[in-house]
Amino acid sequence: SVGLLICFSLTAFAVLASVDQPYCTFFGNRAPAPQPTLHNCTWYRQHSCCRGEEINITFASVRPLQGASRSCLRYFNSLMCYICSPSQWVFYRGESLTVCRDFCDKWYQACGSAFIKGQTVASLFENGYKLCDSRQFKVSTGKDDCFRYVAEEGEVFAEASGPPRPPAVALAAACVAALLIYP
Repeated sequence: SVGLLICFSLTAFAVLASVDQPYCTFFGNRAPAPQPTLHNCTWYRQHSCCRGEEINITFASVRPLQGASRSCLRYFNSLMCYICSPSQWVFYRGESLTVCRDFCDKWYQACGSAFIKGQTVASLFENGYKLCDSRQFKVSTGKDDCFRYVAEEGEVFAEASGPPRPPAVALAAACVAALLIYP
């Protein structure tokens, strides 16, 4: 039938288009997978780009700021966990991290009294943009193409709000279901 031909064509197009779509861009485009043993970034256990040993190396190589508040540490934690996000294709491109401007501002507020090399963050940087820029992050004023921070019920979630990418298999299933319901 014509419907089946259209459905097949759309599914084939989605499969071909998804071949070039990035996944875990930080890790050479590998697909996210469950990582039930993640000790850090636990909110990504079900669907993670990083593996336990990779994030452990990241956490071991970064020392917390002196005098950092709990809130400041949470921002640092979420920032280090961006390599685990299955949405990193949205905010990690061309070997560069793009963070949302509001993340930079909140990070700056949370860490203003913490010390870097004997000086407070607030005395070293005028604002959140300057803080993020000093870390060589790209800063976006939008909310759909950048890394952001959301605190919910005492847990830290760092995620991008970029457009979802439905897998080709889901598209095929929806297409077949539509054909079954509406012949």
